[in-house]
Amino acid sequence: MIKKISLLTLLFFSIFLLNAQEVVKDSIGKETTDPTIKKLELNNFWQLSENYTYENYPSSGKVEVPINKGKSFLLFEENGKYKSLIKEQYSEGIWLKNQNLILLEQKTPFTGQRDYEILEHKSDYLVLKKGNATFKFLSKDHPQFVAQEQSKDVLIPNAGFSVNSLWRGVLGMV
Repeated sequence: MIKKISLLTLLFFSIFLLNAQEVVKDSIGKETTDPTIKKLELNNFWQLSENYTYENYPSSGKVEVPINKGKSFLLFEENGKYKSLIKEQYSEGIWLKNQNLILLEQKTPFTGQRDYEILEHKSDYLVLKKGNATFKFLSKDHPQFVAQEQSKDVLIPNAGFSVNSLWRGVLGMV
């Protein structure tokens, strides 16, 4: 009798454990049991692709703010530090994600705090909102990401000594 109760109890718990689903939180803190949802990380190089300003978000007056595509970025590092170049203004400091908010504690060039609401976060793009402005950032995996060209440093070889170089040197000293 005890063996049957033990066997039934073991069977019950094994079925219970097989049917249990792990509850995870997605990138903006919503709980889900969907096994395809992965926890998205912000630690990435994000390139600014769109910037809109609204008169009254999100209902009216959407105006596109011109940006220099491929030149504006936001970099979140794993150690909690960030660097950004937005609207030709460089800043760096520390960052913290709290549910659907990103808090930036700016250290350079001046001290200050900024907070952005996460409107949408996927593996290849991130949409942030501050006041009535929205910012869409792309990761390197996005097809519209603008790859930066590597500068090619070329040394001009020395032409050696000549009368022309001597003359230029003499004129330069005068």
